[in-house]
Amino acid sequence: MGEAAESILAMEAASPLSDGLPEGRETASERLISGFRHEEGAMKGLKIVKLSIIALALGTFGVPGAWAAGPYRGEGHLITAGDAFTWSDVASMAPGAKIAVIEGPLNEAVPFIFRLKLPANYKIAPHWHPAYERVTVISGTLYFAAGDRFAPEKATALTAGAVAIMPPKMPMYGFTKEETVIQVHGTGPWGIEYVNPADDPRKK
Repeated sequence: MGEAAESILAMEAASPLSDGLPEGRETASERLISGFRHEEGAMKGLKIVKLSIIALALGTFGVPGAWAAGPYRGEGHLITAGDAFTWSDVASMAPGAKIAVIEGPLNEAVPFIFRLKLPANYKIAPHWHPAYERVTVISGTLYFAAGDRFAPEKATALTAGAVAIMPPKMPMYGFTKEETVIQVHGTGPWGIEYVNPADDPRKK
């Protein structure tokens, strides 16, 4: 609490207007100071969360995430700039893809958010997920389709702001022509299984 707030309490204590209040009643100044304390506590909580939220050992993806101490887990607030992420390799995807886990962890039955950064001319082989996949394109263009056979001509071009939702275990695939960033969110546990095991880099 600042010096100004302490001064308000001192002045009121010396005032005759503070006499005669029923026991347990707060003065106006005490209510004001209580508000100061509440706001100050909330700001400290926000700072703690912002400082403590830093990377994850990513269970099913096997890579660290966006923050050094682990992703957001529902404690306090998370407010971050879009350029504050730390990108890491993705063990379960072909080389070149990068991941930043924002909320998780992905291998537990909790809400998750992560972003994938895909380079130009990147291919995502036919695969499926054990949970709903909700994709939002952040930048670039993702060419995306449902199916268990890679057929580029059937893909839909999803530009920034576009959304795709795929149910559990539905085969899908995609590719890029330029660097593309997508955001995926849902409820875990999360994972990826390839239609053709030969496409799984974890088995090479």
